[in-house]
Amino acid sequence: MNVVIINRRFYGWNWNAPKTNYHGVIDHTQHQVHYIIDGNSKQGLHEEEYLNADIIELPSLDLSDLIKETVRRLRTQKPVDRIIALNEEDILLASQLRDELNIGGVRETELARFRNKILMKEILQHRKIAVPEFTVANNAQQIVEKFGYPVVLKPLDGASSKGVKIACDENELHADLKDIGDQLPYYEAEQFISGSIFHLDGFMNDLKIVFCQVYQYYNSCYAFANGSPVGVMMVDDEERQQKLNAFAEKALAALELPNGPFHLELFIDTQGEVRFLEVGARVGGAFVAPCIEKRWGISLFEENLKLQMNGFLDIPRLESCQPNNHLYGWLLFPVPAAKHCVVESVEFSKQGLLPGLIEARLPQKADRVDQSGGYIHTGGTFLIEGKSQNDQLELIKDIIERYRITFSKPLETRGAKLDFFGVY
Repeated sequence: MNVVIINRRFYGWNWNAPKTNYHGVIDHTQHQVHYIIDGNSKQGLHEEEYLNADIIELPSLDLSDLIKETVRRLRTQKPVDRIIALNEEDILLASQLRDELNIGGVRETELARFRNKILMKEILQHRKIAVPEFTVANNAQQIVEKFGYPVVLKPLDGASSKGVKIACDENELHADLKDIGDQLPYYEAEQFISGSIFHLDGFMNDLKIVFCQVYQYYNSCYAFANGSPVGVMMVDDEERQQKLNAFAEKALAALELPNGPFHLELFIDTQGEVRFLEVGARVGGAFVAPCIEKRWGISLFEENLKLQMNGFLDIPRLESCQPNNHLYGWLLFPVPAAKHCVVESVEFSKQGLLPGLIEARLPQKADRVDQSGGYIHTGGTFLIEGKSQNDQLELIKDIIERYRITFSKPLETRGAKLDFFGVY
């Protein structure tokens, strides 16, 4: 087959893997493979992929029109059989190209209900599946009148809480609406839900979940985007897992998720009721997949890659995998929102630390950092394990108490004065 891979990944999909593993799934001697990359993502390719594939480096993978032109050009040379994309930023583009070039795989119409936050909730609401109250952002006052503050403003199509705002009073709401400006038509307003947030990651096949792992957040993606650490723990409460899984299968079936991966976020509110938050038809980011691989021995990315190549899931593999007796999670510290900042100091002592720290990836003094690294290159990343969810929770709290990192602006941007940015 003639295969085009849009590779935005600049790191391996296993905690210990410095490179991606396309060549481990796709036989590059049997298939013609073209990688579309940029200066960052070329770091994610393995030597074997460079040696046995066509490498097309573009100035940026954010130039969607240029990517489309590149794929069209490749098609004039030889019909394209597969277009593969694993990252949230690229799956819509890949679906549009499949539509245009009549290539097998997920199409744009199938994907739309997993990207537009109003559309997905309208479908679920029609099926009487619990969702927060919502409306277009222009009508945010309707939510306030019915439920009071806080009120949530979200981009219709976005991930990782980018652009999300939570207004706690009228002044904040007016300020947030003004800040959103001409992007307001692309925002929704949503009822604020108090409670715990969970995410479920796995695969659906024929409207049934064939694999799923449940995680609970410590803090949230919104908190991380606004300067607080975020942690994630695998859940050990069987009754809670069953409750969340049952809701998830019902919601995903209502949305008619194509056979493939899901990253689903749910609330359990203060009344103990499960409510939908949002969903993506993709493998979860950060360290979702590496932690699942440690516990279950399967790579979500590799299974997704097999699906995009072969057109079907490896059901026996997904249904037969068995977990070990450990639970895994991670803790991430953010970096400042400034475009230019420098690590001024890092302090972390393992002496007396609770057991369960597998690895810590910490910035070094004088490193330049910004938020472009997302959940991978952070102000400090800790991979953890425990025999229970409580083990993970106590270790997260212990690390937060111990870890200190400070940031400052680089000298050349502020003359001789270093401005303090933050400390954890």
